[in-house]
Amino acid sequence: ADSLEEEEEEEDRINAHLYLTDNPDHNPTGDFYLNKLGFLELKKSEAKTVSGIAIYRKIFFDEISANTYLKLAPFLKKAVEKKLISGDLLNSKWVDVGTPERLNSLNEL
Repeated sequence: ADSLEEEEEEEDRINAHLYLTDNPDHNPTGDFYLNKLGFLELKKSEAKTVSGIAIYRKIFFDEISANTYLKLAPFLKKAVEKKLISGDLLNSKWVDVGTPERLNSLNEL
């Protein structure tokens, strides 16, 4: 950005900020690629996995009716295509405990 005003406009455009992590065994190809400008892309080469840690602006959910249960991935992909999602790499140990089996294996460590 050439000026502080342009930088602020770019930040206002961002609908969410996701933290990505190294790919676990159950998701070896990852979800999104984090480019050098800090935006997510759909490019699968060098993609990382969404950790579930994220900051969302209310505007991200504006098209979703209250009390509606939907998968998040299609909304993320649509916003990523429009360059509305920024990200960072999570610099920490992360484990997906999304299934009882994964939780049990973690408890056995």
